[in-house]
Amino acid sequence: MDFPKELESYADRCDPIAASDFEVLLPPRDRFGHKGDYGHILIAGGSFGFGGAPALAALAALRTGSGLVSAAIPASLVCGPIARLAPEAMAHPIEENHGQLSENAFLTWLFARKRFDVIAIGPGLGQSPDTAAIISSLLKMSDQPLLLDADALNLIAVSESGLDSVKDANSSLRVLTPHHVEAARLLGVSVEEVLQDRVKAVLEIAEATGAVTVLKGHGTLIAAPGDSRPAICFEGNPGMATGGSGDVLSGIIASLWGQGLSPYDAACHGVRLHAIAGDIAAAQYGERSMVARDIIAALPQAFARYI
Repeated sequence: MDFPKELESYADRCDPIAASDFEVLLPPRDRFGHKGDYGHILIAGGSFGFGGAPALAALAALRTGSGLVSAAIPASLVCGPIARLAPEAMAHPIEENHGQLSENAFLTWLFARKRFDVIAIGPGLGQSPDTAAIISSLLKMSDQPLLLDADALNLIAVSESGLDSVKDANSSLRVLTPHHVEAARLLGVSVEEVLQDRVKAVLEIAEATGAVTVLKGHGTLIAAPGDSRPAICFEGNPGMATGGSGDVLSGIIASLWGQGLSPYDAACHGVRLHAIAGDIAAAQYGERSMVARDIIAALPQAFARYI
């Protein structure tokens, strides 16, 4: 596959995402299947002023095919965006502390529930002692697949252990989805250093954490620990640089993971599906006018176009 001209500098260091195996990884649904067969995703996040983030992630997961989606959000947000944007999701009101999830209330609720197939945490989460403690506790859970995005990554960056807090025996059950600013915080370097060598940055984070890492941006990169050549996505456009686009991607990746794809395959195909949907949305609304919800609306067409 030929690299687009603006991404030719990556040709010697990256491999294009291979689309040929997507239908094998995500085959047509069994006529006798039920909602329990297609993954139960938990979106954990939201805070005062940021109620739309978990709603977008939940709706994206539903549109990507998850059988069940739950959202653990501060109690004051239950009648907000999640109810309007994604009424099919099960919204669970969690006691809050200053507009953010309470550590004790969230963990008590979580441990009383059955295991989720994937927990995506971070969209709109906020950064408080309570949410920091939630991230620390989730990272210690032995068998829980975790997608960490947004404020979850910012909390890891400022934690005492930093990236070391992610790397343990459970690292293979982790996916990190930073943009270049979050990547810089995680690595303790400047944003300029990340942008000067994005391949180096994504490989360093994957190696330091033992987790699949998605470095978002034009030519999104996906790396697994031990990789020397990350995968790269060719699709996508500047219109996707809009609030909520990253939350949509989190929901898509979590959904594919919960439907049985490996963390790496879910990340690669989730990135490409998101980008194709973004291109469809841009063609309809224009790069300047499209919003994150337009990407979700384009997902059915993106599935049909995915080759």
